[in-house]
Amino acid sequence: MNMFQDNRDVHPSLVGEKIWLAYGDHNCRFDESFTAQYCTVINQYPGDNDDWYLIRLEIPVEYDGSAFYHLLITSRHVGCRTGAPAPTSVYIFLISDPDKPIVPKEFRRQDLVAWGESARTKEDLERLFG
Repeated sequence: MNMFQDNRDVHPSLVGEKIWLAYGDHNCRFDESFTAQYCTVINQYPGDNDDWYLIRLEIPVEYDGSAFYHLLITSRHVGCRTGAPAPTSVYIFLISDPDKPIVPKEFRRQDLVAWGESARTKEDLERLFG
């Protein structure tokens, strides 16, 4: 075994995949302007617990006078991964310029805009929450 090998669990790539994202909690202003929808994963960044996912919205969210077509999400819970067969709760961050380099470790709690729920399909989330 190579002693310099990264032993972190390798998360399967979701780039190009669609995931369902719904509002969860934490910010009523975001909830008022966000429509639950399928989103396309356009980039994936390594993380400690879960990877971070840059997603493109089909329906933009209007927030603080600006339209946002991109969000950055990552799982809120250790051991639960975005895009896994079971839905998971995620942190949601607004991304104004998806072409600007994204460094997930630089995002802080105060950058958080809301919590959400993500799943592979809308039906997976509906089965969980009824």
